[in-house]
Amino acid sequence: MSRIQTAFAGSKRFLGYLTAGDGGFDFSLEACLALESGGVDLLEIGVPFSDPVADGPVIQRATQRALEAGTTPGDVLELGRRIRAKSEIPLLLFSYYNPVLSGGEAFLERAAGAGYDGILVVDLPPEEAGEHVSACRGLGLDTVFIASPSTLPSRFPLLEDVSSGFLYYVIRKGTTGMKEGLPEEYAPAMKALRSAIKLPVAAGFGIASRRSAAEALASADGFVVGSAFVNAVEGGADPFGLAELARTLDPREEMSKGGADAPRRVEP
Repeated sequence: MSRIQTAFAGSKRFLGYLTAGDGGFDFSLEACLALESGGVDLLEIGVPFSDPVADGPVIQRATQRALEAGTTPGDVLELGRRIRAKSEIPLLLFSYYNPVLSGGEAFLERAAGAGYDGILVVDLPPEEAGEHVSACRGLGLDTVFIASPSTLPSRFPLLEDVSSGFLYYVIRKGTTGMKEGLPEEYAPAMKALRSAIKLPVAAGFGIASRRSAAEALASADGFVVGSAFVNAVEGGADPFGLAELARTLDPREEMSKGGADAPRRVEP
């Protein structure tokens, strides 16, 4: 099994996202390792792209800062290599399709060689992903795809067929960003999804508090925090501050004790 698959074979998981190069290369390395020390189990590392249409203002600004600092896709791969030299944490490359298409299979080969365990291409429809999935699987890279509130149940089998490692469930329509609470339709939508697929499911887009994370974990195998970390970087947080933020957002200890932030799991 891959590192991602092994991670989800255990307990519920905490996934953290950062944009590579935001704050500079050395800061990105320290920040990623800090998130791990704060309890994050899987790192999503974003490739800066000039047209991040799925991202909200916080991550758009981070992408712009990273690009202005000269961050390239090659730098993102080198960041993975540097993290891998210090850690066995699973690494997921988070990208739009253009950088992946431009780099071709050689880019994927370099990503696997750098220590990345999987790739999520946010704007690649599963119906058009056959060659990409085949190339990734040949290199031992998991391919993570996205389901959302607007995904029709008829597409669930296709998503499961092209996905490996886990499936990323987008909690709400729209772009990334920090939100309060989860939509009312989250639990029933997750129930329908989990009744149709066997893959682990991680929920993200808008989780920025311990309570929202707990609500997400009531139905999911993992929760994703992105904009809250990126916003902290923009506000001048150092790696120690990022680690502390991760600890404050993680509800799993309270959930294991049946605390106030531990809503009951909705079974499929």
